[in-house]
Amino acid sequence: MEATLGLTMIDALLIVFLPAAVVIILLEAYHWAYLNGFWDTSPAPREQPVWQRDPSVKSSLRIPDSKLAFLDVETDPSGKLWCIGICEGEFAPVQFVAREPSEEKQILEEFVKYARSKKNRVFCYYAGIKKFDETVLRTRLRAYDLPSEFFVMKDMFHTVRASLKVQRYGLKYVGARLGYRFGHWELDGRAVSVLWKRYVRVRDEQLLRKLTDYNLDDVKALCYVVDWFKKKHPDNVRREHVKWRTIKRVSADSYEVPSFTGEETYTVNTAEDRCTCPVSRECKHLCLVTELAEPPPDNRTTG
Repeated sequence: MEATLGLTMIDALLIVFLPAAVVIILLEAYHWAYLNGFWDTSPAPREQPVWQRDPSVKSSLRIPDSKLAFLDVETDPSGKLWCIGICEGEFAPVQFVAREPSEEKQILEEFVKYARSKKNRVFCYYAGIKKFDETVLRTRLRAYDLPSEFFVMKDMFHTVRASLKVQRYGLKYVGARLGYRFGHWELDGRAVSVLWKRYVRVRDEQLLRKLTDYNLDDVKALCYVVDWFKKKHPDNVRREHVKWRTIKRVSADSYEVPSFTGEETYTVNTAEDRCTCPVSRECKHLCLVTELAEPPPDNRTTG
């Protein structure tokens, strides 16, 4: 009797949990296949809306008092970078594109070389609260022990939001309201992330061109927004001082480094691998000295 009852309970548990386990496995398989681009997730093409009137300007657009380079990055579903797009207005756009996940380090090295040649540029991007582009770019650079702190970046989201009166503040909507024509109005960052995984699997060069065009549209659109203010509302453009990331050697192993955000100055000791700032781990000032400092002079004499 007890054995029969035990078997009945086991059967009941199997009836309840086995279908649930199968459903969970199928959902996980679906999610994995989706993230790896096993089918076309591209939305159907849609026409971009056109507005007849420009939006109202509420306040000044605050931009860095320096040369500007407009930047946008693309990532795969795991968060790794596969594309960095840069536009400098009158110059031809530049893109660093990985055709394989293994090429991420290569395009990051190419970006570092480019950024070192543009030390007087501020890299402007459009993200919001989480500073997506800057956070991802610096994080992926640090993952390969590449220089990540010497260049200056500026999120334009907050100043655009404070300056314009529109219904939504996504870059695509703002750019369209000001008259920029997007090539792929139907795409968004999430779809592009998954479609790149599909490209890696099927090697569709037309698909890759579509995705890189999408990236260039974003950098060009942000450049267009700033130019729109300069041309139509020049009195509402306010330039702000750029706090460049610099170091000053005070002794063989000691450097003064200005705070990245405030007015303080901190001392970095390279011999002790220590900084006087409040941050105890992953100190950006210490990292900056490592990136910018020249080796101490060799005081040894030769006979």
